[in-house]
Amino acid sequence: MTSRRRALVVAAAVVAVLVIGGVAAAVLIGGGNDSSPVSTPSPSEKPEASPTPDEDASPTTTPTPTPTDEPEPEPTQEPSPTPTSPAPPTVAETNVTVTISGWNDSLGAAEVVGYADVVEQTGTCTLTLTRDGVTASASGAALADASTTSCGSVSVPRSELSAGTWTATLTYSSPTSRGTSEPVQIEVP
Repeated sequence: MTSRRRALVVAAAVVAVLVIGGVAAAVLIGGGNDSSPVSTPSPSEKPEASPTPDEDASPTTTPTPTPTDEPEPEPTQEPSPTPTSPAPPTVAETNVTVTISGWNDSLGAAEVVGYADVVEQTGTCTLTLTRDGVTASASGAALADASTTSCGSVSVPRSELSAGTWTATLTYSSPTSRGTSEPVQIEVP
């Protein structure tokens, strides 16, 4: 083996030992913590050879640049659809009929009896009485029968009313239906 070759082999071995020793020292000092960066030469870089003590200058090698890889494009993410709440149910208008209205002496209350032209299980009937800007009201559960929904008897006690003529309306409401009767007059003694 020529002395030039021997010098190159020795120089390469020294560089390898230094690199391995540096990596080992960095791991020991850093405690194996990956948060501290450790610089290692890329595989495409070749260590530079030291000049030999010979009078002839030996050629040095320079690192070969690696081709730059184009960055991978980020995958495009489709925007997630905005959650929408379901549309509220359509509330249909229904006819409400008052069948009995007046003052009930035995109850001591203004009373209205009526029904809605729909068959449902979940409705409410409300009697509203108005006079001179004053409003009094009472509500009750509606009950479905064969062809309508009955409001039964809904009444407002005398304690909430003054003497005089009151205008009464009966309103039926449910999640799917709503209606109000024609107004009727009730005379409160």
